[in-house]
Order: sequence, then structure tokens, then C-alpha cells
Amino acid sequence: GGRLERPSRAPPPPLPRWAPPPPLPPLLCGASRLPSRRRRCRRRRRWRRPDHRGASWCHGPGLPADRRDRREVRHVGDVGQVGGQGSLHRPLGRRQCRLPGQDRREGGLLRAAGALGAGQKKEKHLTKPEVGHFRSQGVPLKRKLKEFPVTEDALLPVGTTISVRHFVPGQFVDVIGITKGKGFAGGMKRHGFSGMPASHGASLSHRSIGSTGQRDAPGRVFKNRKMPGRMGGVQRTVKNVWVYQIDPARNLLYLKGQVPGPQGSFLFVKDSIYKKPDRALLPFPTHFSQEGEPEDLEPLIADLGDIDPFMAAD
Repeated sequence: GGRLERPSRAPPPPLPRWAPPPPLPPLLCGASRLPSRRRRCRRRRRWRRPDHRGASWCHGPGLPADRRDRREVRHVGDVGQVGGQGSLHRPLGRRQCRLPGQDRREGGLLRAAGALGAGQKKEKHLTKPEVGHFRSQGVPLKRKLKEFPVTEDALLPVGTTISVRHFVPGQFVDVIGITKGKGFAGGMKRHGFSGMPASHGASLSHRSIGSTGQRDAPGRVFKNRKMPGRMGGVQRTVKNVWVYQIDPARNLLYLKGQVPGPQGSFLFVKDSIYKKPDRALLPFPTHFSQEGEPEDLEPLIADLGDIDPFMAAD
């Protein structure tokens, strides 16, 4: 027996080299790179005329220039302190108002925003970065500093004093502040729970919160479960507060409604987001006092009309 020889085999063909995929066609208005199957699942596109108010960049310019300016304008806010609460007697009746007293405030420029400082504070109670920030701007040391995002045409020079006439009577504002701290509170006071029965077998659980979850599935307490804990002392915003009266002589702003925080706490007042005032009625960018303007000005009251709306006949 001779040795069998294995027949020779041809060498394997060379592997094809990788080539980049062909370039995709240029995107047209509203075209998609998704496959046809996924593209059919998307919502049907609604084509609009180029002059439509909601037109996108591929359809036209959208809103006219004057309307875009009115929509994008942002007025700088103001910083004040809670001065108290009282009632004002007017010919049409009595109105309950809050009095945010406002100290001397000076504005500055910080990026595309207006920074306002209120109150006075000693240098030893401030950090070195804060002291350097005030000295670089050339303004006195302030106790409270607040930044309001504004548009370019609403920026104020550094050191501009903002008075209470920055707002007008009759407009709506949003008030931001820190609520009153209530300490550790239970579920009934903190979240308004109804509590447990007063009798019929209830023992030592009249003010308890009850069940906090399930047993095996999932076997844990979900996050954000309302439970007893520290109540108050958080930042809250009260929207659409009506400006009833302005007292330029005492620098007082009378607001009809509630404001967050105890007496003496700082408030941040800005134009309402939902009920925006008319730019033509506002002192834009702010009110600048004239040279011959008297200091003891009369209070400015919102126009309520001559007819009482609650006593008018149907």
C-alpha cells in the first residue's frame, strides 16, 4: 500500500474590501431618514402655507417681526420684603391687601439677565466671591441678590435704582418667596389627610396616615409617598396676583391676594406669565424719576369704574 495523496485545492477567493454605503439623497422639507416601515407609523405631516403663523423654518419666516418682538420681550422683576397685611376701605367696599415694602434696589448686568440687590449687609457676613462681585460692579453690599432673565432691550445700566413704579396698578404679577416654616407636621396637617375613625375600635391611630403600600408585590414603599415630615420652608410661586395700589411716597406695593413667607421675608415680584401686561402701559425698561418730580406723590390706584360689579342690576 502506497500513500494516498490529497488532491490539491484551489486557493480561496479574496474577501471583498469594505466600501462605504452610497450617500443618501439630500433631505427635503419634512423628509425622514427612517425606513419606510417606521415612516408609515409616524403621524401624518400637515403642510402649511409659508405665511401661516405656525410655519417652521422650511415654510417661511413665521410671525412678523413686530409680533415676534412683543412675544419675546421680558421685563425685569423686582425684589421686596413683606410689609404686612391689611384692609383698604374704598367707595365700592373693603379690599384685603398685602403690603410688600421695598427697600432701595440697584440693578446690574450679569450675562443676558438683570441682577437686582436689596437690603444691606456687612462685609464680614459675605463670602469673598460675593464681596468681589459687588466691588467689581461698583455697588454697595447687598443682603439679597436675585437674577431675572430678560431680553436685550430690557437690560439696565449698573447701579440703576428701581422704585415701586416699576409696576402699574391693575396688572398681574407672579410672587416668589419662601413659605412659612411649620416644623415637623403629621399627615393630616401637612397633606390634608382625613385620618382614621374616632371610635368603633380605633385605638391610638386617630391621626395616622394608614397604609403606605402593598405586601409582597412590590414589597416596598413607593417614592414620593405622602408622609409626615417637615412642613413649609420651601420656595413657592403665587401666580396672577393683582396689583391694586402703588404708593410711591412710601415705596409700597399693595397686592390683592396671598404671598408666600412671613413678615419681613424677601419676595421676588415679576410680570405674570399667564396674564401678561401690555407693554405699552409699562414703564419700559423701568421708571426713571424726573428732576422736578415731587417726592410726596399720591398713591396710584387701579381703575375699578364707577359701578360696583357686585351691586349692579342684571
